[in-house]
Amino acid sequence: IMNEPEPGSHADQYTFSSDYLYPFYKRVIQAITGVRDGLPDCPKHAPTGSNCSYPSLGIHDQQHLFFFEPTAFRNLLDYSPQYSVPFTSYENIVYAPHVYTHVFTIDSILHINESNYPPSFDFAYESALNESIGLQSAILVTEFGCGTDADERLLIPTVESQDKAMMSATIWPWKNNCFQEGCETSWSLYDSGTLNGTYATQNGPERPNRVRILSRVHPRGVIGQLKQYFHNTTTSSFTMTANCFNKTLLLSSNETIVYIPRRLNSSVVNVTGEAKLLRIIQNPDESRLVIINPTCNGQYHLFVGNNTNQILELYQQTLKTKNSNVELKNHQETIESMKKAYELFQLLHIAAVKIGETFASTSSKFANKVNMSIWNFTDSHP
Repeated sequence: IMNEPEPGSHADQYTFSSDYLYPFYKRVIQAITGVRDGLPDCPKHAPTGSNCSYPSLGIHDQQHLFFFEPTAFRNLLDYSPQYSVPFTSYENIVYAPHVYTHVFTIDSILHINESNYPPSFDFAYESALNESIGLQSAILVTEFGCGTDADERLLIPTVESQDKAMMSATIWPWKNNCFQEGCETSWSLYDSGTLNGTYATQNGPERPNRVRILSRVHPRGVIGQLKQYFHNTTTSSFTMTANCFNKTLLLSSNETIVYIPRRLNSSVVNVTGEAKLLRIIQNPDESRLVIINPTCNGQYHLFVGNNTNQILELYQQTLKTKNSNVELKNHQETIESMKKAYELFQLLHIAAVKIGETFASTSSKFANKVNMSIWNFTDSHP
């Protein structure tokens, strides 16, 4: 609906979201879908009331997804300072935050090289998932990325955090048409084109390191409950675990589908547990689709590796993970860090607003002086 909405001079992000941003999203959805949210229509002369529904535009489109973003300042904090509660009765909605850990977060903006905040790369995705649950919406991270000079330090950790959270995301290929000094660190999957006279060519070749990081094994459709999956960027191996205990799920579909990119077309595939490998489909672009038939009698696993020895290692690691005691995170410490980061953000925001107001006032006075000078000059020189 809106890309990276900003609150302007509104300092309290919580009230900005609850009093302005989400009511606006609600009205947009009401206008396009005709959904009334159990409210009477607002009068046309006052269509934005809080106790009535925005007048329908007569489109009645209830076939599309509405993607909505939190305040842009989530990019600074890795969580959204908002009350995450349902705001519409329309069900086809997708929460669409952006994640830029250590790229645009407050530590990076302030050039703090060693900071305890954000607490981890996982944090942005964990908080986004919690926010989407509160909003009762699906979730898709619609932006993440960094310059290619930070691939190992920033890009790999964030895509691996996506796997841990089992969350889909789309990368932002910024500065792709760049032909100046520094373009070698653009955010693109492709090298920049080359200048040919006054016109630039199209994209150059793929950047191998970006392909290695972004072209990943991933599940496309899973029968049962997906418990975990992870693509190891270093080894290009992949593990996935799913549970299926309800055989009625097999009535609508009996195939779990996993995608293997072209660059891994020689990888070995192994299925264990309550499922069997049905077939592997070779696509025209040399990527593959692994088709698995679960029995829905319990848990099943998929392993993708470079060879059978690596498959065995992955299987043993899965057994260790299953039997290990995971140490609980210190959530109280994280919450305190969130509060401190938000307080710092508020101070910076208030300072920025005051600077802006001072600049605007000074500029206005200067403009008035110029206008008066011009007026006096023209008045004395008819």
